[in-house]
Amino acid sequence: MTETTKDPAQLALQQVFEEVDAKAAMARAGETGMEWLPEWYTRYQGEVEDSLNRLEAGYLKAKTQLENEITALNFRWGRDLRVEIDKQFSEGDGKKKSIRNLFGKIGYRKVPGRISVVIDDMGRAVKQAEEICPQAIKKSLSKTVLKAAYEQDGLELDGTRIETSTEYQKFYVTPEQKLLT
Repeated sequence: MTETTKDPAQLALQQVFEEVDAKAAMARAGETGMEWLPEWYTRYQGEVEDSLNRLEAGYLKAKTQLENEITALNFRWGRDLRVEIDKQFSEGDGKKKSIRNLFGKIGYRKVPGRISVVIDDMGRAVKQAEEICPQAIKKSLSKTVLKAAYEQDGLELDGTRIETSTEYQKFYVTPEQKLLT
């Protein structure tokens, strides 16, 4: 396989191997045996792990900061944005569910209602499931199987309850990615 046909991941990995080998060659300089290896290896791995840990800590700090900015943006301006968008919808033909602007799209998206199984009493539910719906039992009850049994047969086990959410419109903001990069 030639350099031009290798995928980018292979090329990146090859480059890393070359860098590690170059650092090893500098550490080995003039040595004939491998006595240099344990000290160099542990120091080098420690440096890399330390860099990785600092990078991860910096990433988590930056991620938290950005998540806080989104929360603050929603708290400070989200209600006013929604009022303005609703106003623009009311001035329109009533059919639009989103408004596109230079930086993205804002609107409402339908989120379908769904059925979910809530287990209130695990013991009672497991006992009845052993008799009626044994495929629902694993190490814990399978809510997916119980939901399917409810949808197919109307089966609702003792110790569980069925909750149904109603369909609603979810407000969303989608920034235009190609404009932000």
